[in-house]
Amino acid sequence: KVSTKVIQVREVGANETIGYEALYQVAQPTRLATLAAGYTDGLPRTLDGQGTVFIGGIKAPIIGGVSMDLLTIDVSKAPENTVYPGAWAEIIGEHISADNVAANANRTTSREIMVNLGKRYHRVYKNNPSLLN
Repeated sequence: KVSTKVIQVREVGANETIGYEALYQVAQPTRLATLAAGYTDGLPRTLDGQGTVFIGGIKAPIIGGVSMDLLTIDVSKAPENTVYPGAWAEIIGEHISADNVAANANRTTSREIMVNLGKRYHRVYKNNPSLLN
């Protein structure tokens, strides 16, 4: 499972722009969450507009580009009490497989996604004694 924390939640108005060079423009008022993960952490930049994360009981689309250390998602459909600074968002896990991420990123395999995960993730190895030595 790969998860990251929400570091900011904010409302933006219609036609406001976000992301690198303000290239993404929201069409309507939107509630956004900023996550502490980006391409430095191995998330493909091609997930912009293609990928999702799971938070607050919904799959939330990635918007505004995958930046070096940050990821912006549209959480307008998630219950407000489930998305807040410090809440966890699933990038790969029970609701979004590595195969889904690979397909959304137009990558060849889930193995490529997993191998490229950065060193900043906390790792817990379970049920594999050879990894614990």
